[in-house]
Amino acid sequence: MEQKITIPKIEPDDTKQELIERGVELLELKNNAAALEFFNKALEKDPSDVKALVDKGIVLARQGHYKDARALFDKAIEISESKGDVSFKAVANAGIVLSIFGDPNEAIKYFDRVLDNEEKVKQETLLAVLTNKGVTLLQQGKYEESLPYFDRVLEIEPDRIGGLVNKANALQELNRTDEAFPLFIKAHQLTKEPLSWKPTFIIIK
Repeated sequence: MEQKITIPKIEPDDTKQELIERGVELLELKNNAAALEFFNKALEKDPSDVKALVDKGIVLARQGHYKDARALFDKAIEISESKGDVSFKAVANAGIVLSIFGDPNEAIKYFDRVLDNEEKVKQETLLAVLTNKGVTLLQQGKYEESLPYFDRVLEIEPDRIGGLVNKANALQELNRTDEAFPLFIKAHQLTKEPLSWKPTFIIIK
């Protein structure tokens, strides 16, 4: 029997931090509409909260509102810059949204900003940016240029599906089938879900 998920209610005395934490829990459960209510309430209390702006941007991107999501990520970047602590998660997500929204050259500027500061970036953010920049180049037909980014992903995490499949796709486009085949085999051993093989841009939570 499927367990029913109870959606928490917004209480008048909820603090900004409590609202964000509950919103993040709902984000993890992919309940985007409910999460959005909590992030909106948190931003009513503090319109300049970087985490709430980024998390609301993630919800909007998931809902397909890419232009609005990018605006929130850019606002979060601007505010975090003014505080001397740039939100590289916001920078990365702005790049991903631009890739989805159809401006890959502008997206790469955001990705490069993260990569230029990779010593300040969490590993998951770095892996996502490397993968997403590689996918952006791959979709532009720049197969050879995409390979170093997938190679770096696989150096850090050898079993990462995004690195394996996208590198294999790039090699196949370059007619280097003998190199691509073992990567496809490994990916198939790790997951037989075909949708996970499709090049996709992943918003960083």
